[in-house]
Amino acid sequence: MCRKYAVPKNPRSAEQLTQREKFSDAVIAWQALIGVHQDLWRANATGMVMTGYNLFIRDYLLRGGPSTTPLLITEVDYLHINITRSTLPTGWLFDFLGTTGYLSLGYIRDNQNITLANTRVFSPAQKLVIKILRVDLPVATQRGDHIELQHGGNYINVYLPDFPGLHPPTFVYVADDGSTYYDEALTNLAYGAP
Repeated sequence: MCRKYAVPKNPRSAEQLTQREKFSDAVIAWQALIGVHQDLWRANATGMVMTGYNLFIRDYLLRGGPSTTPLLITEVDYLHINITRSTLPTGWLFDFLGTTGYLSLGYIRDNQNITLANTRVFSPAQKLVIKILRVDLPVATQRGDHIELQHGGNYINVYLPDFPGLHPPTFVYVADDGSTYYDEALTNLAYGAP
């Protein structure tokens, strides 16, 4: 028995559009992961009835999105950019600051990828903000670019927003999961951590 094809309904409700946007963000976050991190998700899914990709998407959607809790930090031990994009040693830099007085804990130039840490230690810990500063080239980061940060023995990936040819200085504020925001209150998302 055959029946006539029925076009599925697509009400485009606010809730439906929000969920589609979250799913799209989750897929982009998966694509932004480097192979080693994708392999970890695949390993975690071993023995489950889902792939590492499905596990990642499920967890991303259940988590409810990026954190809005600020990352508190006392010092910078090490910085490393996952993908350098500047064609000049003095293209642009990322300066890691505390929000009280905006004193630098250290910085890293995109092309050189060498941590230049200050010996400064904050007590008590301060919210972390990154000043992105153009030196000789417009900033050209892309979605998924991140900086590996070690602070007080802890590691976190801090995710940079997409800046195609931007002319900062621009400040981004860091959440405790590595998400970045354009405001200190962590309400205007720059890039959500996967």
